[in-house]
Amino acid sequence: MIADINRNKGVLTVIDLWSGIKRYKAMTKDKVWILMRYDQKNNLLYWDTTKTNALKVDELFIELEDLAGNKTVIPISIK
Repeated sequence: MIADINRNKGVLTVIDLWSGIKRYKAMTKDKVWILMRYDQKNNLLYWDTTKTNALKVDELFIELEDLAGNKTVIPISIK
């Protein structure tokens, strides 16, 4: 589950109720990789908005994988 905290400032809540988050990554629709940081204690996913602003990115595709191997890609509008 991804919940919005403040996507304009580069913060999302990411929660897996069963096994926990194993991997995460974000890409733009043009396949540009965006560096992210995961705070496991607070279930927060951060990215530096200066890069997404410089690239004029309006949507990120967040790929999450849990410890059970389940993967999902969720589009997030950031404008």
